[in-house]
Amino acid sequence: MADPFDSALDLLRRLNPKDTTENLNRLCSLVPDLTEDLLTSVDQPLEVRRCKKTGRDYLLCDYNRDGDSWRSPWSNEFEPPVSDAELPSERVRKMEVKANEAFDVYRELYFEGGISSVYFWNLDDGFAGVVLLKKCELGLYGVFS
Repeated sequence: MADPFDSALDLLRRLNPKDTTENLNRLCSLVPDLTEDLLTSVDQPLEVRRCKKTGRDYLLCDYNRDGDSWRSPWSNEFEPPVSDAELPSERVRKMEVKANEAFDVYRELYFEGGISSVYFWNLDDGFAGVVLLKKCELGLYGVFS
């Protein structure tokens, strides 16, 4: 019998990539035991969320996700709140803030709009990070990607 995880990945490869997020959600609801593995293995288009505290947009990805919550790089808070969430140390957070400021300028100069988010996290022997950029168009009713 085929491995359910491999079968799910095979199915996703055969479906329209435009519908990846929707199809992934459907697979997760059909086979909840595969949810974590699928969410960490399948690339999805970057989604945008607005920070409730600062009003600034940020990008969602695996690196700022804890369950069904995402950490804003602008407020350093999870939305919705997570009581036992892992946050970067003070030193790493300061670097994250500076990197977000720098890439915000870079994004504006070179992409003339869009959204950027930088996330850092602690490792046992240092830290790691990710820089996300998404070109978006501002429409009359908000951000379109």
